Amino acid sequence: MKISRIVYIAVFALLTSYVYILPGYTQVLPATCEALVTDIDMWSQDAMGVDLRAYTNSTLHWIGCMGSGCSPDTFFCDYDPTTQTLSFGTTTRGS
Repeated sequence: MKISRIVYIAVFALLTSYVYILPGYTQVLPATCEALVTDIDMWSQDAMGVDLRAYTNSTLHWIGCMGSGCSPDTFFCDYDPTTQTLSFGTTTRGS
């Protein structure tokens, strides 16, 4: 089972694009798996997930798997550049 539909919709709304503004310049950057996926340790445990700080103004830092509910090796991220859609979650059923 993949990520729950409610969480997916909320996260998708946050990740469809990232806007940063410099004086006189605006750039829209798509959120891709390459940009988001990280294997940094979380709370001193092996983990795999997405680093969301740049896309949420640091209000939501990370979503992923660290062995508490899902194993890091079950985490997935899929990005479709044609439709510019991103999905991520775990392949572990019930997580």
